[in-house]
Amino acid sequence: MEGAIVCDGVSFSYPNGARALERVGLSVTPGEFVSLIGPSGCGKSTLLRLVADTLRPEEGRVTIDGAPPRGARTARRIGMVFQEPALLPWRRTAANVELPLELGGRRDGAGHARALELLERVGLGEYAGRLPAQLSGGQRQRVSLARALIADPEVLLMDEPFGALDQITRDEMNRVLLRVWEATRITVLFVTHSIAEAVYLSDRVAVFNGRPGTIRSIIPITLPRPRLPEVRRAEEFFGLETRVLTALEGSPEPGSRAAGGAATPADSVGASRAGTGR
Repeated sequence: MEGAIVCDGVSFSYPNGARALERVGLSVTPGEFVSLIGPSGCGKSTLLRLVADTLRPEEGRVTIDGAPPRGARTARRIGMVFQEPALLPWRRTAANVELPLELGGRRDGAGHARALELLERVGLGEYAGRLPAQLSGGQRQRVSLARALIADPEVLLMDEPFGALDQITRDEMNRVLLRVWEATRITVLFVTHSIAEAVYLSDRVAVFNGRPGTIRSIIPITLPRPRLPEVRRAEEFFGLETRVLTALEGSPEPGSRAAGGAATPADSVGASRAGTGR
């Protein structure tokens, strides 16, 4: 499994003229977990859609494993989880998870077994026969996560997937996601507005400026893995939260790239290796 993502000088404007991104550079190594954080409207979700090949860059290029993302998308090597689970209400849990296989003409006994395995992994093994209306919000989002993983993608794109959940459920979903990521080591690009969530989950956090979006700073998260819930009470965790908050407020850190400058893929890979030992 690969899953290397490179965004090289990426700019994008919407048809109404709104400039969403300006010369964004970011490299994500295979198996890395990178969070994108910044003010609303700064282009985080737009960047996710460019990587997903549902939008095309106006300038620059996006690649997955060195090729345009269309190949990864058509081969179902990209999984996507949105803020809303978007489950089909008439399909039972396991059938919702199997839907991507069915759409790709691959639904069979092996696919059903894979769906049941994934439901066990996200803690819903006993709920395979339930309808979405019989599940809580957090449970529906677990189904959405399992569905995104059913085709064994190399890249998982997550657009504020837990933003609508209460804090207790959100914390539990963070733990579920980490367990899944630790088992699969899939490449994850994760959009959030929560500093604590970004620090807890990530290898690195990319902090965006306001529109047009540029990457202001890339902060390595040096907390040990596996990440246990207790790490949220550690002094190092609070220090990393402060670093992210400082970057969001626009105060450059000593030795960091100047605010507003476009990150290059080389800068991003260097930060990854320094912060995670990859």
